[in-house]
Amino acid sequence: MRNPTRSIRTVAVAAVLGTSALLAGCTPNAGQVPPTSAANTPSSTAAVGATPRPTPTPTSTVQALSATDPTAPYDEAETSRWFARVADEVRISLGLDRAAPGMTVHLDAETSQNHLVTMKSLPAGDYSFHLACRGGGSLTLSVSGGTPGPVVEGPCTDELVSGAFTAAEGGTEFRFTATGDPIDAALHYSAATP
Repeated sequence: MRNPTRSIRTVAVAAVLGTSALLAGCTPNAGQVPPTSAANTPSSTAAVGATPRPTPTPTSTVQALSATDPTAPYDEAETSRWFARVADEVRISLGLDRAAPGMTVHLDAETSQNHLVTMKSLPAGDYSFHLACRGGGSLTLSVSGGTPGPVVEGPCTDELVSGAFTAAEGGTEFRFTATGDPIDAALHYSAATP
């Protein structure tokens, strides 16, 4: 007498193997060795007369430069301390218990002199901004929405500058554009102040 459990198992194993074979034939590059596999790396058993593959030379990576010393590399820890000092200055000047919301950016010719921040969660309305910018370059800050033209334009002075902007319904864009030497900019905003 045949064992029904054994035939069900045999059919199940055959079905799994058959499905696997079908799926393997449907995948892209089926049966081909991927370029990163060991089959594509040179070995001591390579065929005689095979052309050796050149070893890629590392390319130099772009390194951001410091806003305080454009001949030195960008120092993230030092810049973070400056950003915190600006946030504290804004908090104290507005009489707030905690830092006002905002954004920070480092711009230089080695990485990027343009930065765009889109804020969809900022409710439409009138706001005050508080901006500090340091470095030897100049900054243009434009805000989309109900604010025509740039809200700030000129050389960075490391002094806190305040002004006004109007946030648009559905999202507001803050576009930072730098020229010249590297700069750091810290922008905070609050409800419109008189």
